[in-house]
Amino acid sequence: MVVGDVGRDDEVPELSSTVPYDAFKADIYALGNLLDKEYEQRYHRLEFLRPIIATMKQRQPELRLPADELVVLYKQILHTVNKNAPQWRLGLKSEGPYERMLNDTVAVARNGINNLKRYVG
Repeated sequence: MVVGDVGRDDEVPELSSTVPYDAFKADIYALGNLLDKEYEQRYHRLEFLRPIIATMKQRQPELRLPADELVVLYKQILHTVNKNAPQWRLGLKSEGPYERMLNDTVAVARNGINNLKRYVG
């Protein structure tokens, strides 16, 4: 247990300079907040992370899974994701429809060329 309200993520609910809290649980929240703000909110095709992020950002620290259980949850969720999804580019949600269509087309072409090179040798 630690005390202190200074950290890289000031949104961690239990941060306190007087009440001891579990630093590992605070780190789980901070990492979930980072994944949410820097990735899931900014990019398309990361919706599969929502259950993990929601678990990590529980307001009550005792409801947050420890890191080893989060890895197990991630692997379980990954088995449900379309197998081709990891090959798609992460398009910014701020892209307009034409920009997104162009960037997706370029990404598909590059992926096709890379696959062709791999099969042809």
